Amino acid sequence: MRVIRRTTTVEAIRLAHPTIVEAPAGDFRGRPGDWLVVTSDGEQLVVRDEDFRKWYQVTSPAEETLLWRLRRMLHTAFQVAVTFWGEQDTKVQRLADLLLSQELQRAIQRVKQRFHQHFTALLGSSEAATQALSRLERETPDTLLVFVLDDLAGHYDDEDARRVAEMVVST
Repeated sequence: MRVIRRTTTVEAIRLAHPTIVEAPAGDFRGRPGDWLVVTSDGEQLVVRDEDFRKWYQVTSPAEETLLWRLRRMLHTAFQVAVTFWGEQDTKVQRLADLLLSQELQRAIQRVKQRFHQHFTALLGSSEAATQALSRLERETPDTLLVFVLDDLAGHYDDEDARRVAEMVVST
Protein backbone atom coordinates (compact mmCIF):
# COMPACT_ATOMS: atom_id res chain seq x y z
CA MET A 1 0.00 0.00 0.00
CA ARG A 2 1.32 3.44 -0.92
CA VAL A 3 0.75 6.18 1.61
CA ILE A 4 1.24 9.90 1.16
CA ARG A 5 1.93 11.96 4.21
CA ARG A 6 -0.03 15.18 4.18
CA THR A 7 1.99 18.35 4.36
CA THR A 8 0.62 21.33 6.20
CA THR A 9 2.02 24.57 7.50
CA VAL A 10 2.21 24.82 11.27
CA GLU A 11 3.53 27.36 13.71
CA ALA A 12 6.28 26.29 16.08
CA ILE A 13 8.08 27.76 19.06
CA ARG A 14 11.14 26.21 20.64
CA LEU A 15 10.57 25.71 24.36
CA ALA A 16 13.00 27.21 26.84
CA HIS A 17 11.29 25.87 29.97
CA PRO A 18 9.30 22.77 30.94
CA THR A 19 5.74 23.15 29.63
CA ILE A 20 2.51 21.18 29.91
CA VAL A 21 0.01 21.50 27.06
CA GLU A 22 -3.47 20.20 27.79
CA ALA A 23 -5.13 18.43 24.87
CA PRO A 24 -8.22 16.22 24.43
CA ALA A 25 -5.97 13.18 23.89
CA GLY A 26 -4.06 13.93 27.11
CA ASP A 27 -1.38 16.27 28.38
CA PHE A 28 1.80 16.86 26.41
CA ARG A 29 4.89 17.49 28.52
CA GLY A 30 7.57 19.58 26.87
CA ARG A 31 11.18 19.92 27.95
CA PRO A 32 13.57 22.74 27.09
CA GLY A 33 14.61 22.24 23.46
CA ASP A 34 11.32 20.60 22.45
CA TRP A 35 8.92 22.41 20.14
CA LEU A 36 5.38 23.66 20.74
CA VAL A 37 3.60 23.06 17.42
CA VAL A 38 0.25 24.70 16.64
CA THR A 39 -1.65 23.34 13.63
CA SER A 40 -3.82 25.45 11.33
CA ASP A 41 -6.94 24.30 13.20
CA GLY A 42 -5.46 25.39 16.55
CA GLU A 43 -4.44 21.95 17.82
CA GLN A 44 -1.35 22.16 20.03
CA LEU A 45 1.22 19.47 20.62
CA VAL A 46 4.76 19.10 21.86
CA VAL A 47 7.33 17.55 19.51
CA ARG A 48 10.77 16.37 20.59
CA ASP A 49 13.57 18.26 18.86
CA GLU A 50 14.92 15.21 17.01
CA ASP A 51 11.43 14.42 15.65
CA PHE A 52 10.80 18.06 14.79
CA ARG A 53 13.98 18.16 12.68
CA LYS A 54 12.90 14.98 10.83
CA TRP A 55 9.30 16.01 10.15
CA TYR A 56 9.36 19.78 9.66
CA GLN A 57 11.19 22.26 7.47
CA VAL A 58 11.50 25.80 8.83
CA THR A 59 10.42 28.52 6.40
CA SER A 60 12.10 31.89 6.05
CA PRO A 61 11.18 34.74 8.43
CA ALA A 62 9.57 36.57 5.50
CA GLU A 63 6.94 33.81 5.43
CA GLU A 64 6.00 34.20 9.09
CA THR A 65 2.34 34.65 9.81
CA LEU A 66 1.16 37.42 12.09
CA LEU A 67 0.13 34.84 14.68
CA TRP A 68 3.53 33.13 14.57
CA ARG A 69 5.37 36.45 14.99
CA LEU A 70 3.17 37.38 17.92
CA ARG A 71 3.66 34.00 19.58
CA ARG A 72 7.42 34.29 19.09
CA MET A 73 7.40 37.76 20.68
CA LEU A 74 5.33 36.53 23.62
CA HIS A 75 7.59 33.50 24.02
CA THR A 76 10.61 35.78 24.24
CA ALA A 77 8.78 37.94 26.77
CA PHE A 78 7.93 34.78 28.72
CA GLN A 79 11.60 33.72 28.81
CA VAL A 80 12.65 37.16 30.06
CA ALA A 81 9.85 37.25 32.64
CA VAL A 82 10.81 33.83 34.02
CA THR A 83 14.37 35.07 34.42
CA PHE A 84 13.29 38.16 36.36
CA TRP A 85 10.19 37.05 38.27
CA GLY A 86 10.22 33.26 38.35
CA GLU A 87 7.71 30.80 36.93
CA GLN A 88 5.11 31.27 39.68
CA ASP A 89 4.58 35.02 39.18
CA THR A 90 1.09 35.89 37.89
CA LYS A 91 2.48 38.05 35.05
CA VAL A 92 4.57 35.11 33.89
CA GLN A 93 1.61 32.74 34.09
CA ARG A 94 -0.50 35.18 32.03
CA LEU A 95 2.14 35.20 29.29
CA ALA A 96 2.24 31.40 29.33
CA ASP A 97 -1.56 31.24 29.13
CA LEU A 98 -1.56 33.63 26.15
CA LEU A 99 1.02 31.54 24.31
CA LEU A 100 -1.13 28.44 24.61
CA SER A 101 -4.55 29.95 24.03
CA GLN A 102 -6.84 30.71 21.13
CA GLU A 103 -7.07 34.26 22.48
CA LEU A 104 -4.26 35.37 20.17
CA GLN A 105 -6.10 34.20 17.07
CA ARG A 106 -9.29 35.92 18.23
CA ALA A 107 -7.42 39.20 18.88
CA ILE A 108 -5.83 39.08 15.42
CA GLN A 109 -9.25 38.48 13.84
CA ARG A 110 -10.79 41.39 15.78
CA VAL A 111 -8.02 43.77 14.69
CA LYS A 112 -8.19 42.63 11.06
CA GLN A 113 -11.98 43.07 11.04
CA ARG A 114 -11.66 46.61 12.43
CA PHE A 115 -9.03 47.54 9.85
CA HIS A 116 -11.16 45.98 7.10
CA GLN A 117 -14.06 48.19 8.19
CA HIS A 118 -11.85 51.30 8.05
CA PHE A 119 -10.49 50.35 4.62
CA THR A 120 -14.01 49.65 3.34
CA ALA A 121 -15.19 53.07 4.54
CA LEU A 122 -12.21 54.76 2.88
CA LEU A 123 -12.17 52.77 -0.37
CA GLY A 124 -15.86 52.03 -0.81
CA SER A 125 -15.45 48.34 -1.61
CA SER A 126 -14.86 45.18 0.40
CA GLU A 127 -12.54 43.78 -2.28
CA ALA A 128 -10.33 46.88 -2.23
CA ALA A 129 -10.38 46.78 1.58
CA THR A 130 -9.19 43.15 1.55
CA GLN A 131 -6.32 44.10 -0.78
CA ALA A 132 -5.34 47.06 1.43
CA LEU A 133 -5.40 44.86 4.54
CA SER A 134 -3.21 42.27 2.80
CA ARG A 135 -0.78 45.00 1.82
CA LEU A 136 -0.65 46.32 5.40
CA GLU A 137 -0.02 42.83 6.76
CA ARG A 138 2.65 42.06 4.14
CA GLU A 139 4.52 45.38 4.19
CA THR A 140 4.24 46.48 7.83
CA PRO A 141 3.17 43.51 9.97
CA ASP A 142 4.61 45.09 13.11
CA THR A 143 1.95 47.81 12.86
CA LEU A 144 -0.75 45.17 13.15
CA LEU A 145 1.14 43.48 15.99
CA VAL A 146 1.00 46.68 18.04
CA PHE A 147 -2.77 46.87 17.59
CA VAL A 148 -3.16 43.18 18.49
CA LEU A 149 -1.13 43.66 21.67
CA ASP A 150 -3.24 46.72 22.49
CA ASP A 151 -6.38 44.67 21.92
CA LEU A 152 -5.11 41.93 24.24
CA ALA A 153 -4.34 44.56 26.90
CA GLY A 154 -7.76 46.19 26.47
CA HIS A 155 -6.28 49.45 25.14
CA TYR A 156 -7.23 49.25 21.46
CA ASP A 157 -7.59 52.77 19.98
CA ASP A 158 -9.95 52.73 17.01
CA GLU A 159 -9.07 56.32 16.09
CA ASP A 160 -5.37 55.38 15.75
CA ALA A 161 -6.37 52.43 13.57
CA ARG A 162 -8.42 54.74 11.33
CA ARG A 163 -5.41 57.08 10.93
CA VAL A 164 -3.14 54.16 10.01
CA ALA A 165 -5.72 52.98 7.46
CA GLU A 166 -5.81 56.49 5.97
CA MET A 167 -1.99 56.52 5.67
CA VAL A 168 -1.99 53.13 3.95
CA VAL A 169 -4.65 54.25 1.46
CA SER A 170 -2.83 57.52 0.72
CA THR A 171 0.49 55.77 -0.13
